[in-house]
Amino acid sequence: MFFEPLKWNEKSFGGYLTNEILKEDLITGSIHHGHIINFKENLYKAINIMSSVKFSINSSLLEYLNKEGKYLIEKRLEDSEELQKITTLQIGETYKKIEFFLPLQCDWRGRIYTKPFFINYQGGDLSLSLLEFHDGEKLSKSGINSLYIYGANNYNQKNISKDTYPNRIKWVKKI
Repeated sequence: MFFEPLKWNEKSFGGYLTNEILKEDLITGSIHHGHIINFKENLYKAINIMSSVKFSINSSLLEYLNKEGKYLIEKRLEDSEELQKITTLQIGETYKKIEFFLPLQCDWRGRIYTKPFFINYQGGDLSLSLLEFHDGEKLSKSGINSLYIYGANNYNQKNISKDTYPNRIKWVKKI
């Protein structure tokens, strides 16, 4: 979506600009099951904040994957996975010079999901890797330490992910 999604609240439909006409509800699920959502205002607030984040395509990575890095995504895939890969790359090409927003919805339990399927932060590795914050910021000291901890957790050499945060940070800096 090229414009910031409309804000949700108790009295108006948010999300896509056409949602004022379509009246598509934010919360999925059936009213026939009697599900009750508590603290709806908090849910609206979370959705509105998350929906206002501007994204863009990592065009450097996209260009690399389409040229010399093609081998990284050329493994044999099932037909449906291959179609998803091709579609994701084509959407990336279409959006590579455009900032955009990801409209959200949630289920009756309060779990929040992105509405777009191919490019989103809840998708597969390719989708996630092509997505970047449009208005990025430098990492703070705390952010850098969190990145180190995340790196140690992913690498997990000799079960480092079970060690203390300071030891994980030290381990990453040593490598």
